[in-house]
Amino acid sequence: MKIRHLSWKYESDKGLLAMVSAATKFVLGIFNICDLFPGFLEMSPAQKCIVQFGIRQKLADAGASEGSTTGKAKEAKALWDELLSEEFSEKTSRGAMSAEDKLARALEDFDAASQKLEEYLAMDDSEKRIAAKFGVSKTSIEKEIATIEKRVAKLEKEVTDSETEV
Repeated sequence: MKIRHLSWKYESDKGLLAMVSAATKFVLGIFNICDLFPGFLEMSPAQKCIVQFGIRQKLADAGASEGSTTGKAKEAKALWDELLSEEFSEKTSRGAMSAEDKLARALEDFDAASQKLEEYLAMDDSEKRIAAKFGVSKTSIEKEIATIEKRVAKLEKEVTDSETEV
Protein backbone atom coordinates (compact mmCIF):
# COMPACT_ATOMS: atom_id res chain seq x y z
CA MET A 1 0.00 0.00 0.00
CA LYS A 2 1.32 3.42 -0.96
CA ILE A 3 2.04 5.77 1.95
CA ARG A 4 0.52 9.22 1.66
CA HIS A 5 3.16 11.65 2.86
CA LEU A 6 1.51 14.99 2.14
CA SER A 7 -1.83 16.68 2.29
CA TRP A 8 -2.73 20.21 1.27
CA LYS A 9 -4.73 23.03 2.82
CA TYR A 10 -5.95 25.82 0.59
CA GLU A 11 -7.31 29.23 1.56
CA SER A 12 -8.70 30.74 -1.64
CA ASP A 13 -9.58 34.09 -0.05
CA LYS A 14 -5.92 34.64 0.90
CA GLY A 15 -4.24 32.75 -1.94
CA LEU A 16 -2.39 30.48 0.46
CA LEU A 17 -1.51 26.85 -0.16
CA ALA A 18 -0.07 24.90 2.76
CA MET A 19 1.84 21.63 2.44
CA VAL A 20 1.06 19.48 5.48
CA SER A 21 2.59 16.24 6.70
CA ALA A 22 -0.15 13.62 6.45
CA ALA A 23 1.31 11.79 9.45
CA THR A 24 2.04 14.60 11.89
CA LYS A 25 -0.26 17.34 10.54
CA PHE A 26 2.70 19.75 10.76
CA VAL A 27 2.78 22.49 8.16
CA LEU A 28 5.88 21.88 6.06
CA GLY A 29 5.57 24.90 3.83
CA ILE A 30 3.23 27.76 3.00
CA PHE A 31 3.12 29.00 -0.56
CA ASN A 32 1.52 32.35 -1.34
CA ILE A 33 0.04 31.94 -4.80
CA CYS A 34 -0.24 35.75 -5.08
CA ASP A 35 3.58 35.88 -5.19
CA LEU A 36 3.44 33.92 -8.45
CA PHE A 37 0.13 35.32 -9.75
CA PRO A 38 -0.36 38.89 -8.47
CA GLY A 39 -3.97 38.96 -9.75
CA PHE A 40 -4.88 35.63 -8.16
CA LEU A 41 -7.40 37.06 -5.66
CA GLU A 42 -9.35 38.68 -8.49
CA MET A 43 -9.69 35.41 -10.43
CA SER A 44 -13.00 33.55 -10.62
CA PRO A 45 -13.44 30.56 -8.29
CA ALA A 46 -12.93 28.18 -11.23
CA GLN A 47 -9.71 29.92 -12.28
CA LYS A 48 -8.42 29.87 -8.68
CA CYS A 49 -9.21 26.17 -8.40
CA ILE A 50 -7.33 25.32 -11.59
CA VAL A 51 -4.30 27.46 -10.71
CA GLN A 52 -3.95 26.16 -7.14
CA PHE A 53 -4.39 22.57 -8.31
CA GLY A 54 -1.69 23.01 -10.95
CA ILE A 55 0.71 24.53 -8.44
CA ARG A 56 -0.04 21.80 -5.91
CA GLN A 57 0.56 19.11 -8.54
CA LYS A 58 3.82 20.70 -9.72
CA LEU A 59 5.11 21.01 -6.15
CA ALA A 60 4.12 17.43 -5.30
CA ASP A 61 5.76 16.14 -8.50
CA ALA A 62 9.02 17.85 -7.53
CA GLY A 63 9.45 15.48 -4.59
CA ALA A 64 7.92 12.38 -6.13
CA SER A 65 11.22 10.48 -6.10
CA GLU A 66 11.86 11.29 -2.46
CA GLY A 67 11.08 8.60 0.10
CA SER A 68 10.58 10.87 3.07
CA THR A 69 8.15 13.65 3.86
CA THR A 70 11.07 15.92 4.69
CA GLY A 71 12.67 15.24 1.33
CA LYS A 72 9.41 15.90 -0.49
CA ALA A 73 9.01 19.23 1.33
CA LYS A 74 12.60 20.27 0.54
CA GLU A 75 12.12 19.55 -3.15
CA ALA A 76 8.82 21.44 -3.23
CA LYS A 77 10.36 24.48 -1.52
CA ALA A 78 13.33 24.40 -3.90
CA LEU A 79 10.99 24.31 -6.89
CA TRP A 80 8.85 27.12 -5.45
CA ASP A 81 11.95 29.28 -5.06
CA GLU A 82 12.89 28.43 -8.63
CA LEU A 83 9.39 29.31 -9.86
CA LEU A 84 9.63 32.71 -8.17
CA SER A 85 13.12 33.39 -9.49
CA GLU A 86 14.10 34.45 -12.92
CA GLU A 87 16.09 31.22 -13.22
CA PHE A 88 13.03 29.05 -13.88
CA SER A 89 12.95 27.23 -17.18
CA GLU A 90 10.18 25.09 -18.57
CA LYS A 91 10.95 21.49 -17.83
CA THR A 92 8.81 18.58 -16.87
CA SER A 93 11.17 17.16 -14.28
CA ARG A 94 13.88 18.38 -11.96
CA GLY A 95 15.98 15.45 -13.20
CA ALA A 96 16.87 12.12 -11.70
CA MET A 97 19.17 12.21 -8.71
CA SER A 98 22.26 10.06 -8.57
CA ALA A 99 22.58 7.47 -5.81
CA GLU A 100 25.24 9.67 -4.20
CA ASP A 101 22.90 12.66 -4.18
CA LYS A 102 20.06 10.56 -2.79
CA LEU A 103 22.40 9.31 -0.06
CA ALA A 104 23.45 12.85 0.79
CA ARG A 105 19.78 13.86 0.99
CA ALA A 106 18.97 10.87 3.18
CA LEU A 107 21.81 11.79 5.53
CA GLU A 108 20.42 15.35 5.72
CA ASP A 109 16.99 13.89 6.52
CA PHE A 110 18.59 11.76 9.24
CA ASP A 111 20.26 14.81 10.77
CA ALA A 112 16.97 16.75 10.65
CA ALA A 113 15.02 13.91 12.28
CA SER A 114 17.71 13.50 14.95
CA GLN A 115 17.49 17.22 15.66
CA LYS A 116 13.70 16.93 15.89
CA LEU A 117 14.10 14.16 18.46
CA GLU A 118 16.52 16.29 20.50
CA GLU A 119 14.06 19.18 20.40
CA TYR A 120 11.21 16.90 21.44
CA LEU A 121 13.20 15.50 24.36
CA ALA A 122 13.94 19.07 25.50
CA MET A 123 10.22 19.94 25.60
CA ASP A 124 8.39 20.25 28.88
CA ASP A 125 5.32 18.10 29.55
CA SER A 126 2.80 20.72 28.39
CA GLU A 127 4.63 21.11 25.05
CA LYS A 128 4.72 17.32 24.65
CA ARG A 129 0.94 17.16 25.24
CA ILE A 130 0.43 19.72 22.49
CA ALA A 131 2.76 17.80 20.17
CA ALA A 132 0.84 14.61 20.93
CA LYS A 133 -2.34 16.24 19.63
CA PHE A 134 -0.57 16.46 16.29
CA GLY A 135 0.59 12.85 16.43
CA VAL A 136 4.15 13.68 17.42
CA SER A 137 5.77 11.55 20.09
CA LYS A 138 9.16 10.15 20.91
CA THR A 139 8.03 6.88 19.32
CA SER A 140 6.83 8.52 16.09
CA ILE A 141 10.11 10.39 15.70
CA GLU A 142 12.12 7.25 16.45
CA LYS A 143 10.11 5.40 13.77
CA GLU A 144 10.91 8.19 11.30
CA ILE A 145 14.60 7.88 12.18
CA ALA A 146 14.49 4.09 11.76
CA THR A 147 12.88 4.47 8.33
CA ILE A 148 15.56 6.94 7.28
CA GLU A 149 18.29 4.62 8.61
CA LYS A 150 16.93 1.83 6.38
CA ARG A 151 16.93 4.19 3.39
CA VAL A 152 20.52 5.25 4.17
CA ALA A 153 21.65 1.62 4.38
CA LYS A 154 19.96 0.80 1.07
CA LEU A 155 21.49 3.84 -0.63
CA GLU A 156 24.95 3.13 0.82
CA LYS A 157 24.71 -0.35 -0.70
CA GLU A 158 23.66 1.12 -4.07
CA VAL A 159 26.58 3.55 -4.03
CA THR A 160 29.05 0.82 -3.02
CA ASP A 161 27.68 -1.58 -5.67
CA SER A 162 27.89 1.08 -8.39
CA GLU A 163 31.50 1.86 -7.40
CA THR A 164 32.52 -1.81 -7.59
CA GLU A 165 30.90 -2.17 -11.05
CA VAL A 166 33.15 0.54 -12.51
